[in-house]
Amino acid sequence: MNDLDVQIRPLQIEDAHISYKWRNKKLIWEKTINSPDREITLKDELNWLNEKIKENNSKRFAILVSGKYVGNVQLTNILENESYFGIFIGEEKYWGKGVGKIATSLILKIAFNKLSLKKVKLRVKENNKRAINVYTKLGFQIVSKSEDIIFMEVTKYSFIPCI
Repeated sequence: MNDLDVQIRPLQIEDAHISYKWRNKKLIWEKTINSPDREITLKDELNWLNEKIKENNSKRFAILVSGKYVGNVQLTNILENESYFGIFIGEEKYWGKGVGKIATSLILKIAFNKLSLKKVKLRVKENNKRAINVYTKLGFQIVSKSEDIIFMEVTKYSFIPCI
């Protein structure tokens, strides 16, 4: 897994030319909590990304594998030393290869070491066993459940980097 060249960089407006295609793949959204309710056009994605890049209370990154843009990872709702975490890999051929685990580890290092956050929280569907397993290995702990949603969080002290 560690032989993968996974990096993250801040999202750029040009990324919309690729990411809007992912937002229209039903398979990508089956295990996520938030999904589009209509077809996303390039214009929609450009507008959304332009708005999100300007937010002061979020940090959004592109996931790169050997320089190829394959997904997004983000910290949102940054407030009082806490934030929410989100990730998706848009290129299916990179699913199950450890890309998400490395990208999550990279953004958590930013959260705790550069942004001085004390806690990062997430919501995940209970049926997303692969993601829950990854989050647990990185130190996230289940704090509650609601219907089919699991709430997890990690602190700087419980975080277990994989890289």
